[in-house]
Amino acid sequence: MAKKEYTDDHMMYGYCDCSREKVDCFEFGMKWGDVQNCSHIGRCDDDCEMMRGEDYIRKQFDKLSNKQLFGFVSEYICDEDISDKIDDRQWLELYTIWLVSGNISDDVYCGDYVD
Repeated sequence: MAKKEYTDDHMMYGYCDCSREKVDCFEFGMKWGDVQNCSHIGRCDDDCEMMRGEDYIRKQFDKLSNKQLFGFVSEYICDEDISDKIDDRQWLELYTIWLVSGNISDDVYCGDYVD
């Protein structure tokens, strides 16, 4: 079966599990072109930082608490103590963008993404 092709403006959603921190889980949406820009080989920091300023990204972050973002990020970064990051909103947002874009990208390329 051929891999499905998406336009750069196609909105895609990643499920963000926060169950370890016992806070509400959430879905986070990104355009396919932005997913690709934030999930490439090499450092993605500058690309993720640029995404933080996009209106559609800001609107989603405005609805989420630090505790939710921390809960999601801590599901992935479990080999080091990041408890000092719970109040670092910029760090939480950057890691959320990077992790969500990586998850969506992996699902698309593995054929597991469901619209």
